[in-house]
Amino acid sequence: MKLPCILAASAALSLLAGCHGGADINISTGCSPTSVTSAATVGTPLTGTSFAYQLQGADPSAIAATHFQVMVMDYSADGTAAGAYTAQQIASLHHAGKLALAYVSIGEAESYRYYFSPSWLTGNAPSASAPCWLGHVNPDWPGNFAARYWSEDWQQLILKYMDKVVAQGFDGVYLDKVDEFQYWSDPNNGDTTELAPADAARYMIAFVRRIADHVRNGSGKPGFLIVPQNGEDLLSYDADGAFLQTVSGLGVEDLFYDATVPVAADETAFRESLLDRVANAGRGILVTDYVDDGSGYAGANKARIDDFIAKTRAAGYIPYAARSDRALDSLNIIPGVQE
Repeated sequence: MKLPCILAASAALSLLAGCHGGADINISTGCSPTSVTSAATVGTPLTGTSFAYQLQGADPSAIAATHFQVMVMDYSADGTAAGAYTAQQIASLHHAGKLALAYVSIGEAESYRYYFSPSWLTGNAPSASAPCWLGHVNPDWPGNFAARYWSEDWQQLILKYMDKVVAQGFDGVYLDKVDEFQYWSDPNNGDTTELAPADAARYMIAFVRRIADHVRNGSGKPGFLIVPQNGEDLLSYDADGAFLQTVSGLGVEDLFYDATVPVAADETAFRESLLDRVANAGRGILVTDYVDDGSGYAGANKARIDDFIAKTRAAGYIPYAARSDRALDSLNIIPGVQE
């Protein structure tokens, strides 16, 4: 029987009090927490000097013709099961010397995915028949809903998603909304659940480890790359090093620029202090800043793109200058700069 999620959250806090580190926290049924152990896995480091990031309408043949070494892309051309790339299309990227990472959101549910039922919504809110893990809509991204990622039902759904991308031949996954632990520990999130920050973080660390164990051990892909996005704050809660050991690298957005506006130096410095732990462990850092306003590689736009790329490379990270509209619906080719 599934517990109401608000009760599950309370149960989670009492259970977590007896746990040590991220490896021993997981979920049993519905939204009710329990303690299990994921096998330890050591991530193969992500390497490369260039990458691109496109989520809509990516064309494997066009990607193969570029110089990008790592490609972050959806498992599907349009996000749906019908548009899923074939194993042959992913293999064509390998033949061109590319690594392909499949974008998967593990902290939010997306209403256009194969797993989502329209019956789960009344308007833009969870309906009475919605699964207990479905939370509020993200006001910045219509169609995206917070997920109680500690739910066994949600985790099983994501593990089946992993089976799909493994079968397609992807080299790894790019895990978005890993930072959703911050939402569920925010007392002002407006939802029915609030977790203590450390507990919410340990849940996410355990989930990332479970994904890694499922693919590397369960699916026989020991070199499968696990690259979370915007989850570097988890390192502050990674007391036993489980998270750092598991990941192959990290992806981050808005490190030096928030669109065309420079990020405060102290904020960037704090994030770099965490990212450097990953970089110093030999794992790649993919940085996407949405600095290109589309006006062409000249004037202020050129200066901003050049500044972003120079700062990213000076830090030892891998840059991708994306369009400031954040659509990620095309390859942003800048001849002689990123191509």
